[in-house]
Amino acid sequence: MADTAMMFGEFGGTLPAVTHRGRVFQSHLLTQTRKARFVNYLKQRDLSQLAIIRDTLGVDEYETQKKILFERFDRGEYAFYGPIAQRVLTQAPKVDESGRMVEMPDLEAHAMFAACVFDCTPEEGLTLLAECASEVAPIIARVLHESMPNLKPLEGSDPNGKMAG
Repeated sequence: MADTAMMFGEFGGTLPAVTHRGRVFQSHLLTQTRKARFVNYLKQRDLSQLAIIRDTLGVDEYETQKKILFERFDRGEYAFYGPIAQRVLTQAPKVDESGRMVEMPDLEAHAMFAACVFDCTPEEGLTLLAECASEVAPIIARVLHESMPNLKPLEGSDPNGKMAG
């Protein structure tokens, strides 16, 4: 209940901010508009990837793949609480026994999500993730937790924003 009260300003507090390169990046709880911005990014990205390979697929295969993608949109797989967004937002780098990273998370999607949280461009979001990870990760983890409290993190991810391994 305190998070809802804070969101409506009852406590007068604000979410944490990150100062980097002389600029203050204020974090925000996720509104429908912020969620939609992220979901639209995922949809556009996958449509663009399909368009890039259109010539190699042939007309019939391209139309089939496009139809399948739009069916996934219609089924809600790309909704903020759907499996696509959940997988993207909860994945963490996977490391082997030696500590070597064997699978990277979707950095572009993480950068876009950071852009939605901190009201900045995806490029600035990537910079924040790369150069201020120790400050940014706990803030993003908090926003995710408050926005998706029933979401179970995938194996290897940590709700406190720390990388497993």
